[in-house]
Amino acid sequence: MKLFEQIKSQYWLPLALAGLAGVLFLLVSFQLTHQMVVTMDEGSFLLKGNWLLDGGYRQFGENQPILNKMPLSFVTHGLSQVLFEPGIRSGRYFSILQGFLTLLALWLAARKISNAWWAATVAWLFVINQPWLMFYARPMSQVTTIMFLAWSLYFLLGEGKNLRHAMLGLVFACFVVLTRQNMATYLALAYFYVVWVYGFRESLKITLPAAIVFLLAHIWLWPEIYLDNWRALVPDVITNTFVSLGLLPAPVFSDGISTTRSSFTLVNILQVIFGGFYYSFIPVLFVWAVLAAYPYRKEFASDNFRQVVFLVSNFILLVALHIYGVVDHNLILYSFYGYMAFFAPMGLLLLPLATPVLGRRFSGLATAMLIPGLLALAAGAGLHLYREISGPILSMPVPRIRELRFESGSAELWRVMLNRFGWEYPTQEYIFTALAGLGAGLFLVTIAFGFWLLYRKKADISFGWLVMVIFFTASLFLTGLPWFSAEKVVFVCEQDTIVSFEQAGQVLAENVPAGSIVFWDTHTDPSPAILLYLKDFQIHPVLINGRFYHQEGVDVETALRANVWTDELGRQWMQEADYLLLNNKMVEYWQSELQSGSFELVVTTPPVYACFPNSMLNIYQNTGK
Repeated sequence: MKLFEQIKSQYWLPLALAGLAGVLFLLVSFQLTHQMVVTMDEGSFLLKGNWLLDGGYRQFGENQPILNKMPLSFVTHGLSQVLFEPGIRSGRYFSILQGFLTLLALWLAARKISNAWWAATVAWLFVINQPWLMFYARPMSQVTTIMFLAWSLYFLLGEGKNLRHAMLGLVFACFVVLTRQNMATYLALAYFYVVWVYGFRESLKITLPAAIVFLLAHIWLWPEIYLDNWRALVPDVITNTFVSLGLLPAPVFSDGISTTRSSFTLVNILQVIFGGFYYSFIPVLFVWAVLAAYPYRKEFASDNFRQVVFLVSNFILLVALHIYGVVDHNLILYSFYGYMAFFAPMGLLLLPLATPVLGRRFSGLATAMLIPGLLALAAGAGLHLYREISGPILSMPVPRIRELRFESGSAELWRVMLNRFGWEYPTQEYIFTALAGLGAGLFLVTIAFGFWLLYRKKADISFGWLVMVIFFTASLFLTGLPWFSAEKVVFVCEQDTIVSFEQAGQVLAENVPAGSIVFWDTHTDPSPAILLYLKDFQIHPVLINGRFYHQEGVDVETALRANVWTDELGRQWMQEADYLLLNNKMVEYWQSELQSGSFELVVTTPPVYACFPNSMLNIYQNTGK
């Protein structure tokens, strides 16, 4: 104990540990950014952000870039292209800077609400989460959103009252929503929190300036900001009212059918939802622990209570809304991993806030709530990892049983289940991986129970508290396993993906002259970010979003007004273009057009991603124009 107290008294040590976490964040992020395959979304944010800032296109409008995210999500990343040399390298490095500012804000917030030791702990828990770093090392809206969110929390949280800090916290909360409209509930709860802490009259000094910032942005960008960003999230009666009052033009709807539609089973949905929890296990664990064991009555009048309620209510509401969103719009189901990255790190601040208050004595009711939830998380984690762990499980040798008698020899588990119950292999994957996760959870509960039996008379601890500690400790070990990487979401290469991307971009720039009109069709692979290496090119902006806005069964006029495209429009735009840029799959798709004699293959780039030999881009010249 004396040694522990001596270590704790070294004021410089937690600062050094936090600094080391910052250095590790930069090193790991830099490595990841050179390994991850460039995604379509990265190209979308960088290209559109660049266009908005350099005046190449108006911010909104017919046949303009599809800005279905709020303006700051594009503009922030566009800065990297305006301030530095255009390309994926500057975009990703700028994202690392935003991620580092996020880490700094979380560290400052934890220090503000607790002490330097807890702040260092929060910093390290952020840095060791590789999936988060993968999301925050790419020019996408996740890193900008979490950066503004972290600084909002820094200014809003803490004991005592500081009007200027609270006002800045709300302004940053406005920036959160002006980056992603799906975070609107955070701004609403931030306003509620300020009124709760400061009282209605005093809070007016804080809330009004922030509200003016939010309203001015909407007045400036009205009506397009409503039509493109808010209309889908509000009841139709509100939109109809605005239209009837002359505040909005009548929205244009397309009755076409999307060519990228998908459908998923309930098992797929559960896999993805629990996958989102799996990649943010520590925040989810502590949110559940606070729900089960926080002493609400004892802390009701304290600053701690208000801060905990603010964080937990935000976390739960955002999780629920994003689950509803991905289930209701089945096409974006696998976006849930990324959606958790918008806000999950805020749950880390519950550790310094709630852990000292929870104590080591959980009530029987708290324990009864805690354990089933943790076991469900464990089973869900197993279900999510079915591809990684199903092989070893289903290939295990088991005794042969016939008519309740053991026979000589053994057989693989999946063969026994298939012969005995008729379960197909994919069904067994789901069943046995979920059972494996549940078994791992029960194993951890058993370990906690064993420690409790040994130490219950020697230490003032409860079984429920030990369960939480054991699960938390296991989650720390889990982050070091290959299974915890986000490769299910982001492909990584051993080769330098930025270098291979730039090499392909150089070939593109050498063969497509400045000012050319291009037709782009690769869907998501390779990323349209490669167009950043062209000079002053022209393109129909809807093509940047791949085939997510490609539809069937809609006439040309309606498609243009609704900002979608069809094969008929595609053929028209191909004839207008100077160059066609197609991946191998789309070369096959447009084969009849390419064989018409109007188009000639100029060159095929080297693989855009060195680890995927088929990821080249085919450049065709329109010789008939």
